[in-house]
Amino acid sequence: MPYDATHPEPVHSPFRTNPPKQDLEIPADVAAEVAASAAAGPGEGAQFVAPTPGVSAVNRWQTKCHLAAEQVAAGAFDTAMRLLTR
Repeated sequence: MPYDATHPEPVHSPFRTNPPKQDLEIPADVAAEVAASAAAGPGEGAQFVAPTPGVSAVNRWQTKCHLAAEQVAAGAFDTAMRLLTR
């Protein structure tokens, strides 16, 4: 989308197929819940709990897959060679 330095908003092209994005309204009940959670002191509101690290999806797939062709297609050449030399 072209940009005109004299205008703060980008100039809309006639070839653009998507309509311009509009601002979305936050419902009052959601805004009130967020404000109440923010006003609560530490330990009183909902807290973020980080997930425990685990095995990635790539590592799980590599341990489950026993076909050398699939390992080569995925780019795991060392694993494919180990499967072929068994």
